Amino acid sequence: MFKKAVTSLLLFNLTSEGVAAFSPDLDIGGTTKIGLEYNVVPTKWASNPQYQDGFDIISNSSNFHIGASQALDQDSTAYFKYVLRIDTAMGTMNKSTQVKSGTNYAYVGYTYKNFDIQTGAMKSIPYKYVGKYDDVAFIEGYHSYSANRKIQKAVLATYQIGALQLGTDIQATATGVADGQQGDQGTSSIFSYAVGAQYAKDNVEIGVAYNAYTSGAVGNSNTSQSEQLQSLNNSGQIPPYWGIGGAYTFDKATGNKLFGQFSYLSRGNNSNQHGTNSSLSNGDNVGYYQDSSYDIGIKLYNTILRYSSGYLDSESNSLLVNHQTEVAKNLFLRTEVNFPSVLAVDSFNSRHRTIAINSYAVDVKYVF
Repeated sequence: MFKKAVTSLLLFNLTSEGVAAFSPDLDIGGTTKIGLEYNVVPTKWASNPQYQDGFDIISNSSNFHIGASQALDQDSTAYFKYVLRIDTAMGTMNKSTQVKSGTNYAYVGYTYKNFDIQTGAMKSIPYKYVGKYDDVAFIEGYHSYSANRKIQKAVLATYQIGALQLGTDIQATATGVADGQQGDQGTSSIFSYAVGAQYAKDNVEIGVAYNAYTSGAVGNSNTSQSEQLQSLNNSGQIPPYWGIGGAYTFDKATGNKLFGQFSYLSRGNNSNQHGTNSSLSNGDNVGYYQDSSYDIGIKLYNTILRYSSGYLDSESNSLLVNHQTEVAKNLFLRTEVNFPSVLAVDSFNSRHRTIAINSYAVDVKYVF
C-alpha cells in the first residue's frame, strides 16, 4: 500500500487527455541495524588509552533505497536506483567525497535484451564477480579481497550469453582534487578499467576479473576503499589486480554452500607504500606485504564460517563465524565473532581500524 501510494504521488504523469502516460514499478525500502559489540584488545596495546577493552554501540551500515524501472518496449527497460548509507548509532548520513566502503550508490541504467549498461556510482565488476565471496561479515570481519568495491563517475556494462555473463567498467575522474576518486586530498585524476566474466549454472558459480589504472594517479590513506588504491608498484603506479572467486551450492533447498576467492595484486617490491618489501610492525610481530590473498568458507543453514589470509604474511589471517535467525517477519537477530591475528588490519571495515581486535557482537536487523 505504501509503495503504491508513493508511486501515485510521485510518478503520476498526465497526458493532454488526462490519462496516465506510464506506470513505472517503484521500489522503496532499506534496512536498519543496531547492536552491541565487545572488543578485546591484545595485551601489547592494553597500555595505550586509545585502545581499551569494552562495549561499543554499533549500527553497521543501515541504508535506505529508492528506485524505479520502466519498460520502454518488449525488449528494453530504463531504471534508476539510489542507496543512501545511514549510521544509526551516530544519526548521520555518509557523504561521497572520499572513496570508502560506506559511501552511497546512485546510478541510472538501460537494458536491451541481454545487454545492460549503468552510469553513476555502483559496485565494480571485480567486486561483483570476485569480491562478493569475501564480503560475508555482518559487523566486523577482515577482508582479503584487495581491489575496488565501488566505483564513482563510472560506466559499467554487462552482456549475458546463456549461463555466461561478460562485464566491463570504465571510471574517469578528470577533476581529481575535490570530486575525483582520490577524495579531498587527491592530486591527480584517475582513469581505470576492469573486465571480467561470471559463469553461473545449476549449483556452480565462478567469476574472474581484472582491474587496472592507466592515468598514473597515486593512492593515499584516504582511499580506504581498497588495498589496491593504497599500493604502489616499482614504477610508482597503482598496481593491476586480478582475481577469481566462486561458490558451490551443495543443497539448494537450504542454500548450504562452499565459497572462496583468490586475489592477486601485482605490487612489485616498492617499499615506500605497500610493496612486497614494505613491512608492518606491531610489537614483536613483523609482517611483509605480499601479492596474493584468499578466503575459504562454508555456509550451513544460517551460519557462516570463513578463514581469510590477507595481503600481509601469515600474521594477517583471520577466522570469522556469524549466525542469523529470523525472530519475526523481516526482523533478524545476528551474532558474530571475529578472531584476527595480530597484523590483520581491515581496509574497508565499518570502522577502518588499524589494529587487530577480537570482537564479539550481536545486533538486530529490520528489513522494510
